[in-house]
Formats: sequence, structure tokens, C-alpha cells
Amino acid sequence: MTTAREEILGRILAAKDNPAASSVDAVAPRSDRGPSVRPVVATPVIDTFRRNAIANGFGFSEAPSNTDIVATVKAALVENGAGTDITIAQSLAHIGWPNDWTIHWGMGRRIEHVCINTAVAAIAETGSIVFGSSSRSPASLNYLPDLEIALLSKSDILAHPEDVWRTLREMHGASATTWPRAVNVVSGASRTADIAGILVRPAHGPKHVHIILTP
Repeated sequence: MTTAREEILGRILAAKDNPAASSVDAVAPRSDRGPSVRPVVATPVIDTFRRNAIANGFGFSEAPSNTDIVATVKAALVENGAGTDITIAQSLAHIGWPNDWTIHWGMGRRIEHVCINTAVAAIAETGSIVFGSSSRSPASLNYLPDLEIALLSKSDILAHPEDVWRTLREMHGASATTWPRAVNVVSGASRTADIAGILVRPAHGPKHVHIILTP
């Protein structure tokens, strides 16, 4: 009598001997799939995102113009009691950062107090921000610091999680070589209450995450 284990292994071996059966390209897309049901996100989406992000525990502020970004970052540092020994993503090197700051460019360091990175998108439905890793925007900046400051353009705020993947496809095309190696969705500072229900920060990432909206 054939066991379930033998049946499963038999299907695996059959697929191994038939490359067409295991090819992703050979799988036809479903034509009977209807539109997904998404919750209604109130407009303007920026207000919904702000409300949900604050509920997630993000710090939140807004730079009225690009020339106000440095001043807004300074205010966020003061608000969080942080110094100016900072690692900044290379994607933000064009901003005129103060000369009296100690700035490290690139990947996060083993001991990191503050990092500044740029988010590629945000999700109003969940109040989350999205990062795409690259040499100019390393994923380590999202996990190593005590305080992460994320710059987010208002135009990159999307309604639903599905919109993020559509936007990334438009940005990077279909080739896997152009996509970020990692896409990180961050929905607040790192925290856990696993032990005795006591909230502890951080668990696996920053103690605080502060979003700065930019034009």
C-alpha cells in the first residue's frame, strides 16, 4: 500500500525529472480570480497614514519644504534626546547636513545611536513604512540604531499593501536584478511583551522610529 510519504516523494521526483512541471513559467496565471476585497481607506490618505502611524507608536513630524529637512531632523533629535553621531544613507548625501555633526555614511555600525534612512513608500491602511535595500540605502540602518529617522515623501504614501508591490514593479521592472534585495515593512519601534506581559523596547530593532514627511 502506498503511503502518503511515498506519494509526496513520488510527485517531487516526477517534477525533478520534468523541468517543465517545476518551472514557474509553466504555471498559467489563474483567470478566474476576482478582485481582492480591500478595506476602505479614508481620504486624504496622508491623514489616515498619520493617524495609524501615530497609533503604532511612531514619532511624527513634517518638513514644510526640502530646505527645512535639516531643521526638522534637529528637532527630532532633541525630542528623542539623541546626539549628532549619526549614520546617514548615501541616498540622502545631497542634503546639506551640518558640518559639526559626526556623520558616518553607508551601512550601520555595530553600536549605533541614530540612523537616517529614506523610505520608498508608506501604507495608510496599516500605518507602516517600507524600505528597499540597496548600497545607497542599507537595510542595516533599519535595525541597528536606538533611534531611526525615516524621511518619507508625501507622494509615496499609498492606500493598501498591494499598492506597494505595484509601485515597486513600476520602479524596478520585471527583472530580479533591479529589485531591492530586501523589502522591509516597518510598523513601529521594536518591542515585545512576551515575558509577564511587560512591554520591553527594543526586541530586534530600534527603540524609537521617527517619520519626517517631506514634500
